[in-house]
Amino acid sequence: MFRGGVFDQWYVNFERESVRRGPIFDIVDEKLDLVVDADGTAHLKDEDELAAAARAGHLDETDVRRELERVLANPPWPTGWEAWRPDPAWAAPELPPGWDVVG
Repeated sequence: MFRGGVFDQWYVNFERESVRRGPIFDIVDEKLDLVVDADGTAHLKDEDELAAAARAGHLDETDVRRELERVLANPPWPTGWEAWRPDPAWAAPELPPGWDVVG
């Protein structure tokens, strides 16, 4: 994530694999989020939502926390893109007609 054009943090949203069903994508959020500041400081978000979803039987909290530990042990950051900036001469891209129509 960038703020004011400067790299600020990585945001890891734990979710199940997305499934495409025609024009629709089924996405299941595992509730827990990990925020890692540019200096490497990690913070967890929505632990209360994770616990509530586990109590309701929607997910296994142990499995989600195991994935968290895997990510922390072998982080996918830095990516090498943190300092990248688009060429200022590039025109802003335009979406084609009908991009917002689900057919």
